Amino acid sequence: MTATPEQAIDDPFVGRVLENRYRIVEKLGEGGMGAVYEAEQISLSRRVALKVIHNEFSGDGEVRARFAREATASGQLDGHPHVASALDFGTLPDGSLFLVMQLVRGPSLREVLDQGRIPWERALSIGTQVADALSAAHARGIVHRDLKPDNIALVRREDDREIAKVLDFGIARVMEASSPSLADTKLTRVGTIMGTPGYMAPEQAVGDAIDERADLYALGIVLFEMLTGRIPFDGPDFRSIVARQFAETAPKPSLEAGDPTIPDELDAIVLSMIARAPEDRPASAAEVFRRLDAIGRGTLTPQPAPPAADRPTANSRPSIDAIRSSASSAIETVRVSVASALPARAKPFSLAIVSAAIALPLLVIAIAVGTSGEDEPPPHPLVAVTVPSIPGRPTPVLSAELTNAVRTLVESDDRTARGQSAALITAAAADPAMPPYAVRLAELESARACRAKEAAIAALIELHDARAIPPLERISAAPRRGCGFLSSRDCHACIRDDVETALTQLRSE
Repeated sequence: MTATPEQAIDDPFVGRVLENRYRIVEKLGEGGMGAVYEAEQISLSRRVALKVIHNEFSGDGEVRARFAREATASGQLDGHPHVASALDFGTLPDGSLFLVMQLVRGPSLREVLDQGRIPWERALSIGTQVADALSAAHARGIVHRDLKPDNIALVRREDDREIAKVLDFGIARVMEASSPSLADTKLTRVGTIMGTPGYMAPEQAVGDAIDERADLYALGIVLFEMLTGRIPFDGPDFRSIVARQFAETAPKPSLEAGDPTIPDELDAIVLSMIARAPEDRPASAAEVFRRLDAIGRGTLTPQPAPPAADRPTANSRPSIDAIRSSASSAIETVRVSVASALPARAKPFSLAIVSAAIALPLLVIAIAVGTSGEDEPPPHPLVAVTVPSIPGRPTPVLSAELTNAVRTLVESDDRTARGQSAALITAAAADPAMPPYAVRLAELESARACRAKEAAIAALIELHDARAIPPLERISAAPRRGCGFLSSRDCHACIRDDVETALTQLRSE
C-alpha cells in the first residue's frame, strides 16, 4: 500500500537518522509487516531503500539470526545487474529489524501489466534477465519464494535499454518464520507468509518442501502473464486457485494470446516451467536463462517449428510443393552417391540414371497426392460457411487451421483442446469466413462468469444455427459434479436452464 502525503508527514521515522548512518527522507510504501522508506546513506551521500520490519514480527533470537543470514546471503548478490541487493541490516532500539537495499527508480512489472499484455520480444527480454538473477541467487542457496510482477522493477537506462531488477530476495523466508503459529495460518495468510496465490508452485501452496524449482514455476507464471495478459490459474480464493493448478493444464501462451508470432520454443519453455510436478520443470534457472537467451539471439536448436497450419496432421496430406522440394533434395543426394560409384565416362549420365530409377515411385506419389489445387480438404459440414456470393468476389474460405479449431470446439471432449481452439477462434473472429456460431461457442467456452455464459447462449439462439446443437448437448449431458470443493458442485449449474431453452428452440427450427 502506498503512503499518502499525510501519512508521510505523520510518520515518526521520516527525518530520523538511524545509527548515525541513514537519514530517512520519505515513506515509499507500507504493508502489514513493515514499511519501506527512501533514505540517504550519509557517508556516501547516496539514496537507498530502507525496509523496516516491525518488532512484533521480528521474533526471538533464532528469527534474528535467520534474518541476519538471509540479509548476508542477499548481500552476496551486490553488483548483479538484475538484482536490487541488500547493502546493510541492523536492529533499532525498539527491536525492529531494518534492511538497506539498492534504491530502484522505475515502474514495477505489475504497473506495466495493469495496462495489458506486452509484446513477446519485451516479455522474453524481461524473463531472460529475471532468470539470470535467479540463477545467481540459486547458486548461493537463496530461494526467492515470492517472485511476482510486484517484485520486478523496470529501470530505463540512458541508452533507452530496459533493465529488470528483482526485489526482496530472501525476505519471504523471514516472513515465513515470523509467525509462531505458522501451521495454523499458512493457508489463510499465504499472501504474506508463503507467497502470492497464482504465482506459488503447487507444492508451495500445499505446504510441502520446496526448492529452487518453485522460483522457476513463479517465473513461468510471470512469463505467461506477460505474453497473454493473465495468469493461467486464477480464481476467487486461494483454494480455488490451488484446485485449478492440480486439475487443469495451461494452454499454450501463443494460443491464449491469439498471437502466432510467439515462437514455439517460448511456448514450450513457459509450459515446462509451470509443470505441476517439480521434476517436470527445467533443472535449474541457469538452464532457463540459456534457453531464453538462445531464443532472443535466434540461436536455439532446433529452429522454430512451422506454423500449426503447415504441420502435417493425421487428417492432412503434404502439399505438392513440399513433396516436390523433398523429392528434388532426395534426387540430388542419390545422384551424388551414384555418380561417385560410376565409371568416369558414365558420370555425366548419373542424373538420367537416377531419374529413371525413381520415376515410377514419383509417378505413384503424384497420383496419390493429386494436383496442387486439391491441397485444401473440403469444408467440414460443421464449418461450412453460408456466405452469399458477391459477383466478382470469391466466397470467403476458412483456413485449414481455423477449420480444425472449429471442429475441435464443436466435437472434442477434451476441455484443454477446446479452450485452445476457443482462443484461436476468438483471435480470428474478424475473419469473414468464420461462422458466427463458432465465435459465440468460443465465447461460451472461454467465459468464466455466469452472465457472460448466458449472453453467449442468448446470442446462439438468435443465430438460429443448428450446428450449435452438439456442443450444447454436451453441456446438457455433463455430470452435475466436477467443480468446487471435492468436485461436488455442478460446473454448469447457472446455465442449465438456458442451455435447455436453446436446445428446444434450435431443434424446432
